[in-house]
Amino acid sequence: MPEGGSASISNSHLYIGVPGGSNHDIMLSSNRAVRVAQTIGNQNFDVTIKIDSPLFATDANTSQGLMVSSDDRNFLTFALQTDGTRVGLNAFTVTGGVATAVLQDSDFSQYQNPMYLRLTKTGTAYVASYSLDGINYTQAASFTDDAVPTAIGPFASNYNDTPANAVPVVMSVNWFDVQQ
Repeated sequence: MPEGGSASISNSHLYIGVPGGSNHDIMLSSNRAVRVAQTIGNQNFDVTIKIDSPLFATDANTSQGLMVSSDDRNFLTFALQTDGTRVGLNAFTVTGGVATAVLQDSDFSQYQNPMYLRLTKTGTAYVASYSLDGINYTQAASFTDDAVPTAIGPFASNYNDTPANAVPVVMSVNWFDVQQ
């Protein structure tokens, strides 16, 4: 876990804390997002997460979601994010520290709290979906990624051009389920 981040469990929820006043960004040359990960092999999976923590559009450049990683420079994310005025939904593949957007919905009008995200992997093919009720999922993106995953789990991040102004994040995860 990057310096300054925290994770705790209380009342059957996982809380991931990202301190303000410094950047914990996924898109820098080294992944600094605060995350909790479990080991996973290069096999098919279906992972779902219920995020209970509200996102506030005014908390610019924060994100909460799922990360599948090979290492700190090769990973993919599927997350809710803020830009200062809107909540969005995005997915990125990161190869050698270089990010490629596979989904960028900067005005995700379906956002509500809680929110459910789902990511499935079959071979090198991924499908990213979201749900408002945890039962009915809507596909948001499909893409391929050749990286061999070693870990999967929830993450939260923040960023500001002036790191001292980075907004703190407290992500609350009600459940996280990986089916292999």
